[in-house]
Amino acid sequence: MMLYQNIAACLLTLASPVTSIFLSHHGGSGPFPAVRKFFHTYLPILPLPRSKTKSSKQTWFTDPTLPRHTIYSPSPPLPDTLTLPVLVFAEGGCDNNGTKFEPFLTNIASYGFIVLALGPPNGTGKIFQDAMDEAVSWIQRRGGKQGRYEKVDSSRIAAAGQSCGGLLAYTQRSNDAVGFLGIFNSGLLGNTTDSQENLPDGVIIEEPGVIKEVQKPVFYYIGGQGDVAYPAVSGPMDFWKHDAVTR
Repeated sequence: MMLYQNIAACLLTLASPVTSIFLSHHGGSGPFPAVRKFFHTYLPILPLPRSKTKSSKQTWFTDPTLPRHTIYSPSPPLPDTLTLPVLVFAEGGCDNNGTKFEPFLTNIASYGFIVLALGPPNGTGKIFQDAMDEAVSWIQRRGGKQGRYEKVDSSRIAAAGQSCGGLLAYTQRSNDAVGFLGIFNSGLLGNTTDSQENLPDGVIIEEPGVIKEVQKPVFYYIGGQGDVAYPAVSGPMDFWKHDAVTR
């Protein structure tokens, strides 16, 4: 739980204040349980989630206007004063699977965020920067408008990703709509043997020097040395070179 609390703390400038606590085993540990499908009850505001074997634990839904993504959100009703900042998240391996990190993203949503995960539920193949660009543009057009996304504050967007997904998050460094970046077990490897052998075709390989272009806050989470990107983000690499803003 500490990891989720730390991440939520990193995003406090995006989120609204939390005034009450309600814990839900399947809806995340935050104060606003994430969307889930109950046996015979459907949410009146959000689109119906797709069926799943363990339907009572489903924490995501899809939108036909954003078919390449999976959406996580707190369940209504929500406090009148609560607005939802946005996290666009790319999975490890640049996998086209928006439920690969379902427990993790469910917990993030339960702290009062809407999460747009790259990839449809249980999708296959790979997905790249254009899907991250698409998610940001899509929520900008809908956030705060009357309807199912009226509680979303699209002026507060963070882009994050794990491993290969972290490289996709870095591509949002020049997107003025994105205020924060989140890098999980990832880093700018450059055109090295490791990147050539481990990154899927379609990923734009950027040199470490582009970290100087990052002029917005970044939150880094490095889990261990097993990830191929560990050398790029530890020691003297990304973290220490990124000295333009608070990290």
